[in-house]
Amino acid sequence: MFLLTGDPCTAGVAFSFFGVSLMLRESIEQLRREASDALNQAGDLGALEQASIKYLSRKGLVASLFKQLGQATVEERPALGQLLNELKQELEGQEALRKAALTPKATGPSFDTTLPGRLPWIGSYHPLTLVMREIVDIFARMGFRVADGPKLSL
Repeated sequence: MFLLTGDPCTAGVAFSFFGVSLMLRESIEQLRREASDALNQAGDLGALEQASIKYLSRKGLVASLFKQLGQATVEERPALGQLLNELKQELEGQEALRKAALTPKATGPSFDTTLPGRLPWIGSYHPLTLVMREIVDIFARMGFRVADGPKLSL
């Protein structure tokens, strides 16, 4: 078998006695290693975005392998399509994990320090109100209830 090395997208120009499927499987595995290394070695969000565009965008290398899927035999397309879908999901998961690791965490107070403070309670209840509440509490403990109704005039 004669296989050209280099970019997985240009690996479609190869001569194979075993058919396109073997070449496509090798391209998938090569792309899996390259993309995984590129996503894991991204040092900042900009580099991660560039790697994501290179491999996962609509015109990226994974999409070009999906286009090459049409060259495979009818019997092998489902297996190759499953491999490509697994590759894409794996790379998207790695990208999400790496993005979460590179995103700066918010530090500082968890409340808004610009809001005005709460004013302390000023004042107290009238002494008659306090006595009335205490009397109602005593009778409530003895089993009585407070009932409110119309006033009677005699």
